[in-house]
Amino acid sequence: MITVLDNSTLLLLSKSSLRYCSLPFPTSSKEEIVKLPVHELLDLGQDQLEKSLLAVDTSTSTVCLASGKVIRFGTLQEKGDNLRDRVSWRDLVIDTEVVSLACSSDILVIGETSGRIRVFFGMGSENGDIKPTETITSWHQSPVTALQITTNGTTTLSSFI
Repeated sequence: MITVLDNSTLLLLSKSSLRYCSLPFPTSSKEEIVKLPVHELLDLGQDQLEKSLLAVDTSTSTVCLASGKVIRFGTLQEKGDNLRDRVSWRDLVIDTEVVSLACSSDILVIGETSGRIRVFFGMGSENGDIKPTETITSWHQSPVTALQITTNGTTTLSSFI
């Protein structure tokens, strides 16, 4: 999966890692292949899962990554030499596998196979000891296959198949 984090970063998700490269891409005036400098942002090798989900809020440069029952919520910090040093990750382990997810600022929304939608507030808290506030909505009778948070962060849109 490929997505844009902000105006200067492209994210690339594989089974084993989340990688990034900076934009704009290097160019060449000749007809030669240009190699893109790709850097590792997060190692997923320990998860050993076939499928991971990725959600990005480009307005706040927030990254959410779900692998099975583990969700990683990344927020961009001001200080750091490279993107890996600038992203602060917060892990959240839940009791069910994630089917869909969305994020915005410090809000994380996950969809489950049961049709429940779980919303976590305060994910971007710098104090990792404070648990995020959680609310659960039983909205769908089928798995929640898609989620989106509106740009102002006040409404969550969901769908199912």
